[in-house]
Amino acid sequence: LPPKSFEVVVSGGTDSDIAETIYNLKPSGIENHGNTTVVIVDSDGNEQGVKFTRPVDKNVFVNVRYTLYAEEDFPSDGETTIAEAVSAYGDSLIVDEDVIAQRMFGTIYDSVSGLESLTIELGFTSGTINETRLEITDTEKAIIDISGVSVSAL
Repeated sequence: LPPKSFEVVVSGGTDSDIAETIYNLKPSGIENHGNTTVVIVDSDGNEQGVKFTRPVDKNVFVNVRYTLYAEEDFPSDGETTIAEAVSAYGDSLIVDEDVIAQRMFGTIYDSVSGLESLTIELGFTSGTINETRLEITDTEKAIIDISGVSVSAL
């Protein structure tokens, strides 16, 4: 950021509401910075440009492989339920939150019976799924769409 400036990263809300709030609360004489500019009208009737940043969606692809535990029943929709659990984990992520494969384990085991072990790999493209942790920057938000989740038995 340029010296004597600030940046607000906002997910959700309307552009106009966000711009009004920033304008009303920002420090005097400090420039705001961002990838979105909204023009508002101040109390004197003058137009003011207010900047803030909308996070960039970062698609994440997930490959889950599992083995079965013979003493429990694996449901017929088990693979779909695993994919839904992974997608639900993705929905819980906030801006600037890294995607960590091990944090999905509890959600998956809580959702599906009959599992003995899991292997989870991540990637930003479907062709490079081999990581267990993906770094998300302070202006990005990880998105795990169920269509990007692959589930298979080992």
